[in-house]
Amino acid sequence: MQTLSGKDWNRIESFVGFGSPTAPFVFLGMEEGLLSEATLHDDLVARSVYEPYMDLYDAQSKLAGTKKYFGADPKNQWTWRPMCDLMLRLTEGVVEPTLRERVCYQADKLGRKNGLTLLAELMPYPRKRADKTLGPYKEYERFDDYQDYRASMLQKRLPLLQSLFEMPRPRKLVVAYGKGDWDEFKKLFETNWTTTPPFEWGRWCPSRGSYSTSFGQNLHAPSRSEPPCEYSPKGACSPVKDCSVLVERWTTIVNRVHDEMVDLLWQREQIRRVGKMIQENGDLLLSDKPFLWDVRRWYMFYAAMAVRRQTDRKPNMASLARLLTEIRDHPQCITRQLLVNQFREVYNVNLDSEFELQIVDANWSRWAAADGSLNVTRVQNDLDALLGISQDLMVFASSLIAHTSLTAIDRGTKLTFNDMDAAIDLFERLTIDYQSLLTGAGSITLLPTEQFDWYQQFSFAWKPQYES
Repeated sequence: MQTLSGKDWNRIESFVGFGSPTAPFVFLGMEEGLLSEATLHDDLVARSVYEPYMDLYDAQSKLAGTKKYFGADPKNQWTWRPMCDLMLRLTEGVVEPTLRERVCYQADKLGRKNGLTLLAELMPYPRKRADKTLGPYKEYERFDDYQDYRASMLQKRLPLLQSLFEMPRPRKLVVAYGKGDWDEFKKLFETNWTTTPPFEWGRWCPSRGSYSTSFGQNLHAPSRSEPPCEYSPKGACSPVKDCSVLVERWTTIVNRVHDEMVDLLWQREQIRRVGKMIQENGDLLLSDKPFLWDVRRWYMFYAAMAVRRQTDRKPNMASLARLLTEIRDHPQCITRQLLVNQFREVYNVNLDSEFELQIVDANWSRWAAADGSLNVTRVQNDLDALLGISQDLMVFASSLIAHTSLTAIDRGTKLTFNDMDAAIDLFERLTIDYQSLLTGAGSITLLPTEQFDWYQQFSFAWKPQYES
């Protein structure tokens, strides 16, 4: 039986696409085709070291049977053919692209790291289109069947793709293909769809999207005369809010997140102490079902929902993920001058101006891009890390705590304390960083310092007298 580690599968399932995440043209399909079942394991091993975004040539060169699509004499790849045809027409003014022009574009420009196109997929595993059994993957014992795989992956993949399309980048056209997945594709955008058989299309901010059953010369391209878009949380084309309003909103959110993280860290500290008492107390260890072990179970349910709450990115949520999403979308509102103002307000000191600015600049250097503006890439990386580390946890919280999923039961979905700790530790770091950025307040940890003897409550008997 072939095996891959959980880390390997996570990287495969977290891969977004070939090309640049900021590419103005995005092609979104259902999944990559499987070239050969005989080379599947080698294919998966190669994919297990992919970064979330890969250069098409670099990534494909590691897979069996794909080198022929590149080089001096590239062969036509049928899925990529219409993409190359469309790009030649839209970006290079070629009215009737020839086969040679298409394959040269394919070999040299399609899905390149610094190019104009991004090739993304809804589902992460390469599969033969006719295979509805997920047969080649059965030996890995990861999913019972295709339906189980699809339901589980959609919970992971849709947030990843939503994060991609929410990036404040000037998308010109998004083309999604595969009519069977229109309903899933449409979850990624908020727009009014117009049907122009065999296509559906709509204008969306900050991107423009086109949904089609196939590629063709009559694929709708938005008119260049359409006015530019501004992002708003509801997806409408409207002016960006005033920065002072947004910063006030973000400060409210980060302070709320701070308070929730303080409580979560204190609950974790208490449960760690409980665990230590159990391990060091022989009588407790001998009990078939000690009460204190149940306390740890209660904590796990509480902590899972607390972490899940911080990943909610709906517009009206006061969560860490929502905070990072809005800062990423409005980076112009975070400036060096904001840090200067916050430093003076928080510390209320009259320092030498040069020394004061040195302190501010030391902090701002952690956030600034080369041009002096907020480094949006860092914010996006933080958001990706937050969503990535909490993916399995969100599935657990949604499928076995908030709801009861038969699929999750059948799969034996589990969550370990190490999984929980890793997410909490990352959330604590992000909360500290962004509270410092927005308010000037500095912290090393959010774990509160107790003002009492916590162990004193365990120094006397708890059992009621009438139970003696």
